[in-house]
Amino acid sequence: GKKRIRLYLTFLSIILYIFTKISVNLYSGALFIEKALDWNMYSGIVGILILTALTTIGGGLTAVIYTDTLQTAIMLIGAAIVAGKSMVKIGGWQGLMDTYRSAVPNVTYEGTTCGYPREDA
Repeated sequence: GKKRIRLYLTFLSIILYIFTKISVNLYSGALFIEKALDWNMYSGIVGILILTALTTIGGGLTAVIYTDTLQTAIMLIGAAIVAGKSMVKIGGWQGLMDTYRSAVPNVTYEGTTCGYPREDA
């Protein structure tokens, strides 16, 4: 009775978690590929599945570790480039401070300070 139902619900929860996680990851990755590269979403899903299969077959967890390390390096370098270009465009640290203090959103709501810089900024 009680033990069998607990075991059944445990396996059901694990299976549902795995499938929802996989489907969300595939959809979000394919959506990004569709918007960034102007590919068909289904082509993006198939590409992600093929790349994942090749990575898993080729090296398993070791390949995943190396891929994550490479992705981290790419993201840090990209973030540094974007931050550098942004600071140059806005006029350095002082320009950032001046611009932040005068920043006001395009859409404001009556009776709220949402979107406005804080008083102590």
